[in-house]
Amino acid sequence: MDEGTEEEGSSILGSDEFLARLTHELRSPLSPILTWVEVLRDESLDPPARVAAAAAIERSARSLQSMIEDIAVAVRSSPSSLALGRERLDFAALVRDIATWFAGEAERKGIALHASCRDVLPVSGDPKRLRQIVRNLVENALKFTPQGGRVTIVADRIGDAARLRISDSGRGLPAGEIGRVFDGVQRRGVPLQRDRGIGLGLAAVRCLVELHDGSITVESAGRGRGSAFTVELPLEPVGPEALVDPVSERPELRGLRVLVVDDEPDVALAVSTLLTRWGVEAQAVQSAADALGVLAHQPFDVMVSDIAMPRHDGYALMVAIRETESRLGARRLRSVALTAHSRELERRKAVEAGFDAIVAKPIEAEELRQTLCAVLALHA
Repeated sequence: MDEGTEEEGSSILGSDEFLARLTHELRSPLSPILTWVEVLRDESLDPPARVAAAAAIERSARSLQSMIEDIAVAVRSSPSSLALGRERLDFAALVRDIATWFAGEAERKGIALHASCRDVLPVSGDPKRLRQIVRNLVENALKFTPQGGRVTIVADRIGDAARLRISDSGRGLPAGEIGRVFDGVQRRGVPLQRDRGIGLGLAAVRCLVELHDGSITVESAGRGRGSAFTVELPLEPVGPEALVDPVSERPELRGLRVLVVDDEPDVALAVSTLLTRWGVEAQAVQSAADALGVLAHQPFDVMVSDIAMPRHDGYALMVAIRETESRLGARRLRSVALTAHSRELERRKAVEAGFDAIVAKPIEAEELRQTLCAVLALHA
């Protein structure tokens, strides 16, 4: 496949080469997922092999998730349309958690990974998007660093900013590429590079950093001499408010009664099974009509409902529930919306319909757990 440039006025996102490259990149992590699932069907597989299979599936699934999140950021006509939450959290703790997660991958690749995150760095931001920033930069460093190389992660403070610096001994950048490294694939007249994936990750990073009022720069001494990416985010003033710990101890949910509503049977089963593992009494239904029927006869503490469902969607379901509560003077059902969309519009519509919180798909177990804990404190 020959590399070429796009005609003026067209987007490389719609080019045949980009779509072919995107298909290849998405299939790469999908292939081991399907293979390992087939391996897990072997009932004679011993426990260590099952643990290894689960770990391999998680790595590939998270790689796939990362690409999807980057695409979601890159295709926005307006970055401000992204749904961006705001919490006061310790950025250093978040970086430490990600560095720990990538330690195994670095070891498998024969790369020395060193992390230094000693300071407490209070910032205000969206934990999920901040994790996307750090994860993309670490993934990028590991991807282009050869066996025997090193990747160094340092999170510290400089003046009134939290600084993250990720440096590597990898392939580096020629001077001509440094100014374009964050441009992504939508830039006109710039050929796709065969050995650099689809080029969305760094573009997404810059967008998300700027949405957090921060800045990002890159340095490289040239091809084969490594590179270093530096992110600076404004520090929050030190105050009495507690910081949100992104890896805090899991709250106790045992005994909670939760109704799960999702028209996709696999999703409904997966969420219900996850909740059951936490000691939650979960019941799943697959339509808004079924949910209203169950709620008319059984009490629940929380409802976890998908938004995009046929006939009556999650918004309509939530409006109907709030209207019934108001008419009967019933106890307010706490609620969490599930959505595959990450636009601010969906979040606003969910709140207007009466949902207490929203969790984006694919569902992160810890995010769901923390969200359930948070909504339990509402309207007590």
